[in-house]
Amino acid sequence: MSGADAECAHEDFCKNTYDHRKDFTRIYWNLTEVPGDIPADAQRVFVYQNAITSVPAGVFSHLSLCNTIYLSHNQISNLEIGAFVGLKSLRFLDLGGNQLSTLKTGMFMGMNNMQRLHLAHNKISMIEEGAFQYFYFIQEIRLFYNRLTTLSPNILLNLPRHPLDLQIDGQDGATNRLVCRTLCWLKHEDLHNTIRLWNGYHPRCTDGGQWSSLRCGDQGRC
Repeated sequence: MSGADAECAHEDFCKNTYDHRKDFTRIYWNLTEVPGDIPADAQRVFVYQNAITSVPAGVFSHLSLCNTIYLSHNQISNLEIGAFVGLKSLRFLDLGGNQLSTLKTGMFMGMNNMQRLHLAHNKISMIEEGAFQYFYFIQEIRLFYNRLTTLSPNILLNLPRHPLDLQIDGQDGATNRLVCRTLCWLKHEDLHNTIRLWNGYHPRCTDGGQWSSLRCGDQGRC
């Protein structure tokens, strides 16, 4: 089924009124690649629960009005550099439930107004230091259910603190295998409420200690 054929299951899902504005939503099913015929006036795009494996550069470049994209529960293992260029209005991106393993520098460029990024339920073991560098207004990043062992403070170096919601663990044991002695910088920010760990769920330590007993210096050094 093509993107055009699968565009809408019901008219109400595709064109409706919201806050006195037209809110155009496009929903796609049964796809193996991101559709190239998404209308330029789309504001919300749902491409979840498909069989997409890659997001090519420039595929969303014409969607300057789009504020929400769901790419969750596909099989995406490759995000080409420039995949999100042109999405200057995007505020929410859901990439949860895919096969991503590395977040590379420049991978998310073009989304300068991003507020919420969901990356849970992937296979992420590496985040390069420039992966999030374009997120000037970010408020929430979800990273639980991945394969991280540590996080460099430099990945969040220039991100705003509202505080920033960083979700790396959850109540049901949605744990990364973190070595807590490398995370004194995060403990420091947690204590000063510049980074807020989701619902108070602290990292589960794999190096024999507990987050609550981790002792760090004033500058976030163990």
